[in-house]
Amino acid sequence: MDPARDYTVKSTRSTIRMERQTVKSYGFGWRHLQLFLVFCAVSMSYCLRSNLSICIVEMTNANATEFPSAAVRFEQ
Repeated sequence: MDPARDYTVKSTRSTIRMERQTVKSYGFGWRHLQLFLVFCAVSMSYCLRSNLSICIVEMTNANATEFPSAAVRFEQ
């Protein structure tokens, strides 16, 4: 769009003022693109969080009774 065509000149008595014309735009805009990208980011974050919790549960051994990493050894 040409910026010079966005304005109309109106003269009223001794004053000349320029008013911006409002142009109605329809369709897919920047805010829709941003909303879509935020939706994708939140969806991916949720999928990664749930996948990570499932992986942590699968990495543990439910039948183990000893935990060598948590054992406390007192040496003198």
